[in-house]
Amino acid sequence: PPRRQRLGGEARFQPGQGPHARALPGQGGPPIQETAMNATPAARKPAPEPVAASEEEVAYLAKRHRISPAIVREVVRRIGSAERSAVEREIKKGMMRR
Repeated sequence: PPRRQRLGGEARFQPGQGPHARALPGQGGPPIQETAMNATPAARKPAPEPVAASEEEVAYLAKRHRISPAIVREVVRRIGSAERSAVEREIKKGMMRR
């Protein structure tokens, strides 16, 4: 059978129209959220402030868990908290992995 001619020369597919259409960047629609990937360097969050644990606390935790004070300082830096219970929890997790 012969193909039907479309009236008015309309295209079968129109980008940006239809039930699943969405706005392209720069064409209105909801604003694009700033993420670390598309943010300018000035808009990125600054590095977190280093948490300082007292040397007595570090020495106590190192002696109690039989690890080096450098490891305790690394755990404090990694978790971002000098709270004793949080540091001890992380040390126990590390001990279970060994």
